[in-house]
Amino acid sequence: FVYNPLPSSTHTRLLTLLPGDGTSTIDCLLSPSDLLTKPHYEALSYVWGSVDTEYGILLDGKPFPVGPNLWVALYHLRDPITIKTLWIDAISINQEDDAEKAVQVRQMGNIYSNAAKVLAWLGPHSD
Repeated sequence: FVYNPLPSSTHTRLLTLLPGDGTSTIDCLLSPSDLLTKPHYEALSYVWGSVDTEYGILLDGKPFPVGPNLWVALYHLRDPITIKTLWIDAISINQEDDAEKAVQVRQMGNIYSNAAKVLAWLGPHSD
């Protein structure tokens, strides 16, 4: 997967989690969004966990590896009918680009405070 550069320091990337059932591949789209326009999205906070194991999702039709905790969160957040728009640091920020990471980390306060909701993923339900 190749990230396109963000147009400005006020932009971030928002993930569109496409509808799906429990058997289909997790399919997402990623698009830049200017935070100054106050886009509607939910921010996901979760523990990254182990990076030893990777699970695959589709991002803009291309394979994209995510950790097991994020994969399970996306699996449970996905709706069979409606899309969800999310900001997820591990995907929304190009983790290979140190300059972008520095700019985006400075924006994280705004990103979380402007989210319609902040979702805290603690893991799957246990008995």
